[in-house]
Amino acid sequence: MPQNAPQHHRSILYVPAANERAMAKIGQLRADVLVLDLEDSALPEAKEEARKRIRSVFVSDRAVQARLAVRVNASDTPYHAADLALLEQIRPEILVLPKVESAEQVRSFAAATAGEIWAMIESPLGLLNAEQIVTANHRVTALMLGLEDYAKEMKIRLAPDRSNVALIMQQVAIVAKAYGRLAFDGVYADVKDEDGFMAAALQAKSYGYDGKSLVHPSTLEACHRAFAPSAEELAEARTTVEAYAQAKLEGKSVARLGGRMIEALHAAQAQAVLDQAEALPT
Repeated sequence: MPQNAPQHHRSILYVPAANERAMAKIGQLRADVLVLDLEDSALPEAKEEARKRIRSVFVSDRAVQARLAVRVNASDTPYHAADLALLEQIRPEILVLPKVESAEQVRSFAAATAGEIWAMIESPLGLLNAEQIVTANHRVTALMLGLEDYAKEMKIRLAPDRSNVALIMQQVAIVAKAYGRLAFDGVYADVKDEDGFMAAALQAKSYGYDGKSLVHPSTLEACHRAFAPSAEELAEARTTVEAYAQAKLEGKSVARLGGRMIEALHAAQAQAVLDQAEALPT
């Protein structure tokens, strides 16, 4: 069984299990989470071979620097039963269930598996039922946004800045955070558009997402930068914590920093930023 790294969730990198070369490199990938994919990236005729490759990863003793997840095929497909049989054999830490639209799908999947469940919200119905989905079972620890499939079902084209789905992005993040779950943004398809990728990642961070799904290792570094505190954020956090600490020494409950009033909640938020930076790998 691979030895996994400490838990961080900035980068969620899909690895096509049907691709032999990609699977051979998983020990070198510095993503926070690797999702070994049996769904979209595996053609029907390649799915059984993909399962064999995933099985070999879990029975080997090679080190992997990331948490490992497996994305199965949707529950209404003819491939789902074989995927469940594989999960029973390998018991991955994280299970990614695509195209979730109801609490019943989650309950059925949970009854047949073990491990964390990350539910993908990829349709209008999934969006409407997001609260029921995230509370369907205590093992649902994250919601993953799938905007490409959502746009397909809505018969729309995603705006370059995703302004036409900003509300949807915020709604999924709000539901996840309301119940103490993680939220992950969907993939950015053009891996060569570095500026566009960074803008999308920072947009997701500003909406409260914990990390982003990725389709290529070349975007890992940018993703980690986007979801880590910036130098400016760290400097502001240190100043805020110091100002409040000084105010407390003076017997005050509020500090003044420039024109801002700093209360306990602001100091706590600032300390959380510093703690996050300290915990992240260098």
